[in-house]
Amino acid sequence: MHKLYKLPQNVCSLMVKKRKSSKKSYESKAHELAEEQKEISVSQFFEKNRHLLGFDNPTKALSTTVKELVDNSLDATQDMETLPEIIVIVKQTGENKYSVSVEDNGPGIIKEQIPKVFAKLLYGSKFAKMKQSLTGDEPIIIRENGKIKIMNIEELIDPHIRREGVYSPKRVEVPCFNWRDYTYNFKPVNHFIKHKRENEIYKIKTLYGKYIKVTGCHSLFTIDNETLELKEIEAKNLKEKDIVVAPGILPIKGTRSEINILDYIDKEDAKKHYWYIYTAKKKIKEIFSRAEIVRYKKKEKHRKYYRLKTETGTIDVVDESYRQYLRKGFIPVWIAKSLKIDINDGVIKTYYHGKEYVLPLEWSLTEDFMKFIGLYVAEGHLDKRHVGLTFGRHERDLVRFVCKVALDIGVNFSVEERPEKNSVRVNLFGGVLSYLLQKWCGHGAKQKRIPDFVFTAVEDLRQHCMDYLYVGDGHNTQGRNQLMLSTTSKTLANQVIYLWLSRGVIASSSEKMQKGLGRFYSKSYVISVYGDSIRKSHYFTPQNKSKRKKRRAHDLNTRLLLKMIGERHTENKLKHVSKIKGIKQNCTREDFQNIFGVKKIGYTLRSLLDNQNLVKTRDGKYAVTQQTIQLSKKMEKVEKLIKSDLIFLPIKKIEKINKENKFVYDISVRFLSFWESKLIRHVVKLFHLLLGIFLVNLSKV
Repeated sequence: MHKLYKLPQNVCSLMVKKRKSSKKSYESKAHELAEEQKEISVSQFFEKNRHLLGFDNPTKALSTTVKELVDNSLDATQDMETLPEIIVIVKQTGENKYSVSVEDNGPGIIKEQIPKVFAKLLYGSKFAKMKQSLTGDEPIIIRENGKIKIMNIEELIDPHIRREGVYSPKRVEVPCFNWRDYTYNFKPVNHFIKHKRENEIYKIKTLYGKYIKVTGCHSLFTIDNETLELKEIEAKNLKEKDIVVAPGILPIKGTRSEINILDYIDKEDAKKHYWYIYTAKKKIKEIFSRAEIVRYKKKEKHRKYYRLKTETGTIDVVDESYRQYLRKGFIPVWIAKSLKIDINDGVIKTYYHGKEYVLPLEWSLTEDFMKFIGLYVAEGHLDKRHVGLTFGRHERDLVRFVCKVALDIGVNFSVEERPEKNSVRVNLFGGVLSYLLQKWCGHGAKQKRIPDFVFTAVEDLRQHCMDYLYVGDGHNTQGRNQLMLSTTSKTLANQVIYLWLSRGVIASSSEKMQKGLGRFYSKSYVISVYGDSIRKSHYFTPQNKSKRKKRRAHDLNTRLLLKMIGERHTENKLKHVSKIKGIKQNCTREDFQNIFGVKKIGYTLRSLLDNQNLVKTRDGKYAVTQQTIQLSKKMEKVEKLIKSDLIFLPIKKIEKINKENKFVYDISVRFLSFWESKLIRHVVKLFHLLLGIFLVNLSKV
């Protein structure tokens, strides 16, 4: 039976129908959802958030309603792990009035909740949590138009929202958590949200030096001690030694093998320089074939122009210039950028003091090039037409390497001996190269960063870049199994943490004040990896194999989880339990020899008997104890968590902050998930028509 809703502000009245399922399994799911549903004032929410809800005008109201109802149906059937069957019917019932009927095969809504869900539009599980937000300086990782970017959340949202409001981005994705299998994947963002801070900020610091700043009602994830399931907990309810969940690996599957340098040149910058693309004459002719021919009369002479249309206006090219372009096979870079033309086959030529500099448009992301990028980030400096890398006099192999890369790229270079400073400087020449390296890697020690194309390159190439960053600014500490990088760039430090995370390595971070080449002390960020994690490098290896290694994150996860269930078994004993947990009948000594695949089984049997995992029967056989059966059930949950994309971080310190941060930020994602940006960032869907914001956090320096 249809029901009409009259919405405020002359918005279309909408009729919504949901089909209720009669299956018992669906009913149990519906009861589970009902327990989470809360109520807030419809008028209050609409008054403050009409722009957020998509009900700005009647046309948008109708399209928003259909979209959100279908999205809700898809989410509901996804929760039930069933293929969706959705029927949508839209009928006009009067002037500015429509009925919208949506039926699906989801779990349905229990009878007691129907009046609240449909008579109170904003009755759901997440509407009451609009104060959950992050501070603007929290770093996040996004994928936009195929490019990976790491930035503070305010840098992402502020260009779109000046003060307060909501913005719907296009082609922006964030890593999201899948509740079913505990994995991370990129999912599209629905809304950016910015609003004034209404409550306190908590700074939560965990193991590995990671911390996050969130509002007090912002939910993070922890583990339930009884069920070993993930559960939400508000930041204000956390205390020291509690466990919070964070991503243990970042889902970056790089495939990029080449770049086009035109993608990194801005039109306005190209206008200031005499940079030209030399390509096939056929391409030049094709570009101008789309131009409109116009004629101007000037000083009794008629001049012919080619008028090219751009997104923002037109470009008039005089006939003489066009003929020169066609004769010599070139076009100014700024014209190509204005027209947004894809040119892959060609070179860029520049001239300085009569000398010609040539760079190809397409650059292959080779092993040597990625190593060069890492070295430049560590050791490089530049001005408008010159790039320099300075090495110690003992680092001749690095000098030769940079010279080889310069030849491969096609730029001129020189080697300058500096005996007074016991160093050698390699100089690379070219305005375009200098411009690109500044665009990619920043300028100055505190602004250094890793280019975005490194994150989308294949995994081995990413590691080569990071290895040579450590070669330049890092240190493989003798006797400590510690690979350490020190930098004054906060952005670079965060990027290195994310690059290690893309390899499944949890890097530790710390801060210290030190005096560099300047007059004043500055903050330095130290990023370290330990033990076997160093073996992920192609260049470095652990230094001290004889001493006890730093325990890996996987081992730490195991110890924390076992402690939660009250077990303190060693890894070997847990392996023994996993082998015998499925035994249904009493076994002989020979049976256990076959089960473990060894002839000497005495020590293992004694250990299992001592730990009460086995009991010896009267006939001399061995039986699995009830204690072992219970332990194996717990271990199945532990193994699921250990094999997931998660790590579990004990809280070291919680600090309440009442100052600063006038505005705070949210990001909404359609799927029931949480995603990572500091400790973990997650977003949970709203139950019905509209999507809500439920962020959490990630890992930063």
